[in-house]
Amino acid sequence: MNQLSFQPAFDVYHSSFRFLRIFGYIGSDKPLSLDLARIIDYYLLFFHRMESVRLRRTDSAIKKLAKQKAGDVRYELQPDDKLLFARMEPFQLSALRTLALSGYLDLDELNNRRVSFLGREIPLPLRERVLEANQKDQDVMDALFAVAREYPVMGRDGLKDRTGLLEYRYDPV
Repeated sequence: MNQLSFQPAFDVYHSSFRFLRIFGYIGSDKPLSLDLARIIDYYLLFFHRMESVRLRRTDSAIKKLAKQKAGDVRYELQPDDKLLFARMEPFQLSALRTLALSGYLDLDELNNRRVSFLGREIPLPLRERVLEANQKDQDVMDALFAVAREYPVMGRDGLKDRTGLLEYRYDPV
């Protein structure tokens, strides 16, 4: 018996859509580090896992929201965060490269580990789906970008350290 299962984490098209959602939310004037873009993408897909991130006590509302969203999990249990995040990397990088080659992201910036949206207009039906998805998950988007704004990415107590998704000890700070 053959079974076919779909996991959005390992789908380049779904990853591309998530990155369009991220840039649809923050706008085109704010480039992100590649690591930050990947971390935001990961928690956009698995927001319930924000519950295990070490956040400041003042950000307890984000952990509470993550706990509420844990009931919305639709798929089977996944491996630990670090392993799942590492397995997602080739799909995330392929999605970003596809968006760059399609003229939506700056390819030179991407090669320098920065993600910069060029502001090219995406087709109306897709733009409407991005807007609809972002409005549906407004609380999640607000929480993710509050964390992205308030915490540095690199170094001790940066997002790489607090999430445990990436190695931070060799970061230039």
